[in-house]
Amino acid sequence: MAYSVSIIIPVFNEEENLNLLHEKITDAMSKMSHKYEIIYIDDGSSDGSFEVLKSLKDKNTKVIKFRKNFGQTAAIYAGINNSCGDIIITMDADLQNDPADIPNLIETYNKGYDLVSGWRKKRQDNIFKTFPSKIANYLISKITQTGLNDSGCTLKAYNGEILRKINLFADHHRFIPSLFLKYTNKIVEIEVEHHPRLHGKSKYNILRVFRVIIDLIALCYWKKYNNKPMYFWGGLALIFLMISFVAMILLLIGVFKSLPVYLNVTYTAIFCISFCQSILLFAVGLLFENMVQISLTQNKGRYYSIEKIL
Repeated sequence: MAYSVSIIIPVFNEEENLNLLHEKITDAMSKMSHKYEIIYIDDGSSDGSFEVLKSLKDKNTKVIKFRKNFGQTAAIYAGINNSCGDIIITMDADLQNDPADIPNLIETYNKGYDLVSGWRKKRQDNIFKTFPSKIANYLISKITQTGLNDSGCTLKAYNGEILRKINLFADHHRFIPSLFLKYTNKIVEIEVEHHPRLHGKSKYNILRVFRVIIDLIALCYWKKYNNKPMYFWGGLALIFLMISFVAMILLLIGVFKSLPVYLNVTYTAIFCISFCQSILLFAVGLLFENMVQISLTQNKGRYYSIEKIL
C-alpha cells in the first residue's frame, strides 16, 4: 500500500503516553485525505512500552523493536529506512509535541517547501532544559547557517525523497536541516504547540550541549572537506612545518642563548610534541567520523539492530 505521509516516532520508556498519543495522531490524520502510516520505534524500552505498542490494532500502524537502546537518531533512522511516505513527519512520544500540529505542517509543506520545522516558541520546560537548549540552538543556527530558532524540536515535516539520501549517526538528527541544505534551500519554520510533560521522565541533560559542540565540529569538517580531506590535513601539515622551521631558526640564531642549549631544545620539543599530539588526537576522532560515514554508506542502517517488526 502506498502512503503519502509517514509519521515516525522514537519511543523510549513512554508507556503512559502511548495510547493517548496514538489517539491524538489518528484524530489529527482523520481530518485529512492523506493515506498515512505511523511507525513507532521501541528503542530498547525497559518499561511496558512495547506491550502497549503491540496492543495498537491499527492497519496504519507499524512497530519496530530494537534489541537494545541505540538512541534517538538511530530510532529515527530506522523509521526512515522502513518508511514509504512522500512526506515524512518526525515527533516525540512524550506528548509535549502536539499531534494537532501535523495538519498545519503538511499544509505548509504543500506550499512548496521541502522541510517544515517546528518552533516551540512557548516552550513548557524548566530553565535547566530551556537554557542549555537556547545555547545549543544558537550555536547550531549560526554555524550551520540554517537560520532556525529551534533545531532541537523533533516535530518536523520532510521531503521523503531527500531525507532518504541522508545518512544519520551519533546525535545528528538535530542537524538534518543543515544536511538538507546540500539538496535544497526550501526550508521554513513555523510555530507549534508545546505541552508540559505529564508522564514519564525526561531524557534530556546538560551534557547534550557539549555533545552538540563536538558534533558541530565534526559536521562542519564533514560538509566542507568530505571530498577533499587533503585540503584540511595538508593545510595543518604546512602550519606545523612552519612552526618547526621557525623554532629551529630561533634556536640557531640564539634567541634563547641566556638558557642552556639543552633546555632550549627540550622546551621546544615539549611544545611541538604536545601541540602536535593534541591535534593528532582530534584528527583521529575526525578520521573515525569518516570511517563511520563510509560504513553507513556501504551498510545502510547497520549500526542498529532490529529484533522484530510488527
